[in-house]
Amino acid sequence: MKIRFRTNLVSGIVFAGFSIVVWFLIPLQIESSGMSALVDAQFVPKLCTILLFIFSIILLIQSLVFKKDKSTEIDFTKEMKVILFFGILFIYLILITIIGFLISSLAFSTVSLLYLKCRKWTGYICTYAVVICLYLVFTMVLQVPLP
Repeated sequence: MKIRFRTNLVSGIVFAGFSIVVWFLIPLQIESSGMSALVDAQFVPKLCTILLFIFSIILLIQSLVFKKDKSTEIDFTKEMKVILFFGILFIYLILITIIGFLISSLAFSTVSLLYLKCRKWTGYICTYAVVICLYLVFTMVLQVPLP
């Protein structure tokens, strides 16, 4: 299955919509200081969101008015490996909340390396060591509880 689309047009629409959604989510996720200060905790995220929206509009103008756009074709049969890996990543995100960080991260590392056809055992050992070190640093040193 192949899909053709105009890159600037689709990117402009997607990122303009994304910036609008983020604009309304910022007050729900970041508490304001309550004072009438110009710069607070929401300032930088809102500034980045405004810039993203402006650049998205510029892309839309380039595509629709100046016709500066190129068409790209995506073949989903070739991209199936990437889509499947995102599925594995989504399952990992769900498993973190159910069985915890350490076990789910070790399982995700194993499945990822098997999926990517890594045959060197040193790759597995290094990955396990990094996961265990991260777990120990966050729980023991920084005393940040992980799920």
